Amino acid sequence: MNTHLKSLVSLALLAGSTLACDEIKDRVEDSLNGEAAPLKEADLPNCSKVINCCANIESRGLSDSVTAACNDQLVPAVNGVIDTYQSAKAELQDVESVDNEEALAELTSNTQETAEPACRCFLEETVGTINTETIDLLPVDCEVDTSTGALSDGQMCSEVVDSLTGG
Repeated sequence: MNTHLKSLVSLALLAGSTLACDEIKDRVEDSLNGEAAPLKEADLPNCSKVINCCANIESRGLSDSVTAACNDQLVPAVNGVIDTYQSAKAELQDVESVDNEEALAELTSNTQETAEPACRCFLEETVGTINTETIDLLPVDCEVDTSTGALSDGQMCSEVVDSLTGG
């Protein structure tokens, strides 16, 4: 178990000292043993995780404010980005050519550079605050994929999230 996860388990156990030990144990086990839902688009893992995470947060009732942000802005925006990406990708894959392979690589790169940072920021800075509001651990679907979505120099999370949602 990684150090961050151990800290969360310890925090959950300490914060819930007024709850029965069995109830705390069950909550921790459910959160740790959960499996991530399949990604809608493997090339956009953080954006796919936003969709899965938001559904998981809503179903668990973890945070009304995050659920509202998910439903009102993020999930519709992310679904639009993924749908557009998948349509363009399918068109490029229909005809095999060197030009199409280059165009596909460019499409993937451009989408990852624009959408993934916003999705990663949302998972880190908005969803990540839920742990201070509740003793429940975040679902596996809410873990950030750090292999993609890093901010470029000078970018701020608020700017990239706003650019995704049109805010």
